[in-house]
Amino acid sequence: MKNSKKSKLGKIISKSLIDLEKNQNWLSEQIGVNREQISLYVTGKSIPSAQRLYFLSRALNVSIEILAQAIIEEGHKIT
Repeated sequence: MKNSKKSKLGKIISKSLIDLEKNQNWLSEQIGVNREQISLYVTGKSIPSAQRLYFLSRALNVSIEILAQAIIEEGHKIT
């Protein structure tokens, strides 16, 4: 991930994981996706569904509004 550009959502995910002392493998288990999907969220190559966004919010202890705003600011829609 060092050379990959992070999306706004990705920056929030990464910072939250550092704060929680967790990694993408842990997060993938928490929200029910594979680790590669987390990587796609971080780079902005995939946008989580509303349901996954809720699960991300709960796992990372970040408000869903903050996560949604990061996605919307990059011009994506949440479905």
